[in-house]
Amino acid sequence: MKNQTFNIKRFITFSRYNLSINIKKYISQLLIIAIGIFCILFIVPASSHSFHSDEWANTFIILGIITLLYAIACSFSYLHRKESRIEYLLKPASTTEKFLFEFLFRFVGALIIFPILFFLMGKLSYPILKVYRILIDWSSASLDPISCINPDYIFHFIFGGQVVGAIIIIGFILLIISILFAGSIVFKKAFLAKTTGFIIAIGALIGIYFYILTQKLRVTTPVIPVKIGKLPINQQYSIFIIIFGLLILCTLFYAFFKLKEKEV
Repeated sequence: MKNQTFNIKRFITFSRYNLSINIKKYISQLLIIAIGIFCILFIVPASSHSFHSDEWANTFIILGIITLLYAIACSFSYLHRKESRIEYLLKPASTTEKFLFEFLFRFVGALIIFPILFFLMGKLSYPILKVYRILIDWSSASLDPISCINPDYIFHFIFGGQVVGAIIIIGFILLIISILFAGSIVFKKAFLAKTTGFIIAIGALIGIYFYILTQKLRVTTPVIPVKIGKLPINQQYSIFIIIFGLLILCTLFYAFFKLKEKEV
């Protein structure tokens, strides 16, 4: 290969080849997600006497995060079996192309497909819910259609309407995603359990950090050192954005070089 880093034609060829040989696996994973979404969109509204746009939006948020994490957790599944690992690593594509394909296919693909599946499964479950409510004598109960979801509510629910706060929360979610993505490369066996354990351990350390500063040292701004804590809130947020950004980049770079190491 003349260009060992990235070649768009080779990337497209590799993507087509990957999709063609793994199409059954991808369809089965898609069906699992679709069935899971349908079940949740039936069970949750069916267990509530009234279900309005806010409840639909809350369900959308929670299911979206779960779906995204599931999609990322399925990354590089062929690295966890010796036979498929050797075959995959010998494919005529650079490390960058393999890494980029998996990230775009799992992450960007989930972001695009989930809203479509959510609304399709919501449309499908709605008439069934109406019939179910009549059968259990909840015909007078309030059930809004899924199309009534207000995007503004979703934004305010997650981020409190603050753009900077939104960036921080998104950064935190992306950090977890990047750790899961890296874990699928680093760990050969039980990678999901090991990665989850690692995330829990990091969360526990952060929790201990908060506890010591707030309860033992009585620091009123425990998130960052006291001197930085005296800065305006927007500057504190900016520091967090930089920290999250660096952590995400370091995690992805580490995952990339671990993948490259496996090809040597």
